Amino acid sequence: MLYLWMPEGDAAWHWRVNATDAWQTAANWDELLQATATEHQKEAIVFFPTSSTQILRQPMTRQQLRQLGPTGVRYLLEEYALVPVDQLAVHYQLDQGQPDQTLIDESEHINIMALPASLVGHYQNIMALGNWRIQALLPDFLLVPAPTQLNEAQLIIHQQQRILRVGRYVAYCADDLTILLDYLPELVQLNIWGQPTEQDQLAIEGIAGLAVSLYAWETTPASLTDAQYIRHPFNVLPKAKAPLSGYWPAIAAVLVATLLVQMVYDGVRTWRYHKIAEQTHAMAVQQFQSWFPEERRIVNLKRQFEAHLQSNSSMDLTALSLISRVGPLLQQANLPASQVQYRDNVLELTIIASGLPALESLRSQLSDQGLNAELGSVNPANGQVSGLIRVQL
Repeated sequence: MLYLWMPEGDAAWHWRVNATDAWQTAANWDELLQATATEHQKEAIVFFPTSSTQILRQPMTRQQLRQLGPTGVRYLLEEYALVPVDQLAVHYQLDQGQPDQTLIDESEHINIMALPASLVGHYQNIMALGNWRIQALLPDFLLVPAPTQLNEAQLIIHQQQRILRVGRYVAYCADDLTILLDYLPELVQLNIWGQPTEQDQLAIEGIAGLAVSLYAWETTPASLTDAQYIRHPFNVLPKAKAPLSGYWPAIAAVLVATLLVQMVYDGVRTWRYHKIAEQTHAMAVQQFQSWFPEERRIVNLKRQFEAHLQSNSSMDLTALSLISRVGPLLQQANLPASQVQYRDNVLELTIIASGLPALESLRSQLSDQGLNAELGSVNPANGQVSGLIRVQL
């Protein structure tokens, strides 16, 4: 895994391959690409300046967080953020008390980190220019371990940055260390990563009883494993996972109702198709009896129809092909054929219809099917008309 430490402003980049290695320096982006190209690392964890974030910690129980929801958490930042809250990328974590750690009260609290969503996109666009797969994008106060003892803090001095980490999820920008330390009178142990200035030393010496340990920032150990970095709630790269909504029973009820409506709809549709199938079968029986009136008992319509075709020596495969193409159109138009004859490769149908337009429409449909259809004589018949249609391939 490649670790990249993003600078603030025009300062230098820093990188290392292993979590235990010393940080290497690259004066600019091009130098960083050249320096890391030989490492052949395709996955990277990137740390951006904590100074670009707004961190807020407030007392809150799990029940209160569930009632507040992600939108409510976002509006907790309204008095602190310089940009509208709907333009912020907000990440938060609820902790439930570890009284042996840090300067802060470890009863139930919500820890919120926010930064402009446009800035997150800017960071991602920058890192997309490199030949890496970015696994995590995190604030750089996570580079050093969280305090492990009561009333302990970690001070990071890196280039123009000064960050005071006082908890697992809480860190402050320490541009004016004197003012910040005044708000932490209970502080008894301060670990400094980097080289403090003379002004920093004066501020530290002004606190009676404060024990100070000094470390080189180049050897800062990784505070978490790679997997913990990737799953960290302040990883701004993936989308934040929203907690379950308090309205899930209503959502479940709507889903069940939708399923019931779908089942009823499917049942009605099946019943309707069954009725249509029964009507189609009745029409086919009526058509068969009109063609073969001597057949009064119908057991298997398909086999009986085939038997009649086979018994007629003058009817060949051409006739069967014509009937198979003409029959569905007669059923669709609900036009019975009172007489059917096949001779000289011509199928003659005597059709009973409501009028001449119905016969002409049937002839047009047959022609559209690629058949040669012509309308012959048309005669009145009991308020309807009887027309002769000749069909051939």
